[in-house]
Amino acid sequence: MKLARPQTHRPSHGRWRARAAALAVALGAGWCALGLPAAGRGILDVETLRVAADADASVDSAQPDLALGATQALTIGHAVGPNASSTRALLRFPFTDLPGGATVVSATMTLDVIAARGGAEVALLWSPVDGTWREADVTWSTQPPAEHAYWLGLLGPELGPLAVDVTSTVIDRVAAGQSALSLAVWVAEGALDAGRTRTFASREAPPGGGAPPRLDIAYVGAGTPHPFPTATPTDRPTSTPTATGTHTPSPTDSSTSTPTATGTQTPRPTDRPTNTPTATVTQTPSPTPTTTSTFGQNQGQAWPLRPSDGVHLPQPVGGEVWVFEWRAPNHGPCLYSGAQLRLVGPGTSITRDVPGLSYVFSSSWPVAAGPWTWSVLAHCAHGPTSPSDRRAFTVAAAEPTPTATATAEGTASASATATATATATATASPSPVATEDMVYVPFAAAMSGR
Repeated sequence: MKLARPQTHRPSHGRWRARAAALAVALGAGWCALGLPAAGRGILDVETLRVAADADASVDSAQPDLALGATQALTIGHAVGPNASSTRALLRFPFTDLPGGATVVSATMTLDVIAARGGAEVALLWSPVDGTWREADVTWSTQPPAEHAYWLGLLGPELGPLAVDVTSTVIDRVAAGQSALSLAVWVAEGALDAGRTRTFASREAPPGGGAPPRLDIAYVGAGTPHPFPTATPTDRPTSTPTATGTHTPSPTDSSTSTPTATGTQTPRPTDRPTNTPTATVTQTPSPTPTTTSTFGQNQGQAWPLRPSDGVHLPQPVGGEVWVFEWRAPNHGPCLYSGAQLRLVGPGTSITRDVPGLSYVFSSSWPVAAGPWTWSVLAHCAHGPTSPSDRRAFTVAAAEPTPTATATAEGTASASATATATATATATASPSPVATEDMVYVPFAAAMSGR
């Protein structure tokens, strides 16, 4: 939780030390009031509880009636194509050991990534699920429905623990008196994330096969103040209009003599114009909604989404791809009509006009290894834009594919070395090759007028 620092005016130097001492005393009293110890010591009243999953399972749309709860891993992802199969993971964590009346402070689910297919990042989603399910027989056809999807983040091919903040959901479940947290994790649908899977260790994982899923809960016991209390609105007196002393004429007594009309001469308006200046009707324009037109002005810049800054990407060959995604400019009615994607690597520059907000890059040849950058220049009908911020990524070196020629005796001949060398040389300096999505042009060829 990020606490906002209140803005204060620093007192004059003559009074600073006295106020600092008073502030220290007040803060010490405040910590004691919250049940927190003095500085340098831990928070004594916050307890932690580690909960192991009591059920987890993968479900597969390609095998909608097959139960996969006994497997030692949980795989999520979806294949390429409009009707491709999808797999997702279900997990359940019981609240059995959470004391009654406890106030949850935080809750973090941790999954251990043990395998990854595809080097580009994938977008992960998760959602609480309604209904009961059993690990032994849950399938794609019988899985409980998801409530609403939460963005989990972009996950690359790196292995190791993945932490997910589920605090608000656990608080809601505990407050509602539910006995467990059930949720689903999956890869976002769509072509940008197709063909890449991520695998987590399940609770049935063998020793050395990864850490099983767990849920770490921090809480305070019943009757203990929350260590990080939220600011509650105070009941400030509202300016309720009070009854004014308006004179309400009381009903007159019938015995009171009703005054009769006297013969007072009431002045009548004369027909002569007085010297009172008449109000001149000034044509004051009424305030109209100010819709400042941004036509012709700078419409801002696109916002890069992925790949994340500083990631490592594989060579975009052999089924591997690079996935680029961005958002449209943030100023005015841009009327977005596409963008220019620019990739800059060691001795290489690639530019591509893209009609949408994403692009999947692949190549028939390895590209230059080392540091790369990418940026986007959006096209807006209402005006120019500025290039987006540059994002950096690193490309792995291409793995050579030696082709050795064997002799009749089964030993490698001397020509194997020459063949491998020639192949590597040809690969390092490819000719322009058209692929399904783009045309890769080596930097040297581009500079020579290609």
